[in-house]
Amino acid sequence: MISDHALVGHDISKAVVVDEFKCLQKCIANRKCKSLNVHPSGNKSEFICELNNKARQMMPDAFQRKQESTYYGSVEASDYGLIHSRKCQRMDKRVLYMIAFELT
Repeated sequence: MISDHALVGHDISKAVVVDEFKCLQKCIANRKCKSLNVHPSGNKSEFICELNNKARQMMPDAFQRKQESTYYGSVEASDYGLIHSRKCQRMDKRVLYMIAFELT
């Protein structure tokens, strides 16, 4: 999770969601999703969810500072043992960071 950043120009889907967790669930359910951006919608109870077909490591020039946006990336399941998080979901050998993470 990287605050105030977004991967720009690689979204494959946009949706309005009630929280970041719902956006993460959409990415997990979409095999093409490699990362996601969450932006405020203007309505305090909703967010704009953008699913990306690339991750920041694949497109470093597209990873840009964007105020109030949050970028979430993915890692391979083999890295799962390195991640300590409050909430995470695993599907199809991917782990998505959901709230906060630390690498040991």
